[in-house]
Amino acid sequence: NVLKGALATIHSSQPHIIFETNNFADRELLWSFFRNIKYTILELPYNSEKRFKPFPLERFLKKGSTNYIAVPDSKLFARRKNT
Repeated sequence: NVLKGALATIHSSQPHIIFETNNFADRELLWSFFRNIKYTILELPYNSEKRFKPFPLERFLKKGSTNYIAVPDSKLFARRKNT
């Protein structure tokens, strides 16, 4: 898995990660991966200037969309405190 191989970079740089998921069977693993590294999955398009609206695992598992963004919780919640 590309994401697992990039963990050191993800931890040090805390990038926003845009990803595609066509395989519904892998979505729970993706959700767990991102939650374990303290990232929140959001729908695209994403605008960092607007308030974000995360959605629950159940919706991610069933949602027909294939493109998402994962954003570090530290960036989301730091911004939310300042608005």
